Amino acid sequence: MRTIYVKALIVKKNGSFLMIRNRKGEWDVPTAITDKKKSHVTVKEAVKKDCGLLVDVIKPVRLATLVKDGKQAFAIIFLCNIKSGTIKLSKDYVASKWVMPEKEEEDYIEVGK
Repeated sequence: MRTIYVKALIVKKNGSFLMIRNRKGEWDVPTAITDKKKSHVTVKEAVKKDCGLLVDVIKPVRLATLVKDGKQAFAIIFLCNIKSGTIKLSKDYVASKWVMPEKEEEDYIEVGK
């Protein structure tokens, strides 16, 4: 059985998203290991545990494969909005920041001209 991670891409109205830094200095979004049948619930629980926020899970936006500890794993990334709360990091994390995604030139290609 391969490991399945769920990740919460928490996005504010201005388009920025939340990143949290663990004690090793690695930046990531709130993440948990899940059973595929409970992935929406697990995302909400991970966000609450990692950073103290209550979120609404909007939809899955990406499926990725990765290698973790020498084994193949999958990650399901869910788009989330803040429902309530303020950021209160768990003891596993030392910092948080809101990041604006970088726009690549290809993001602005006009269609139909």
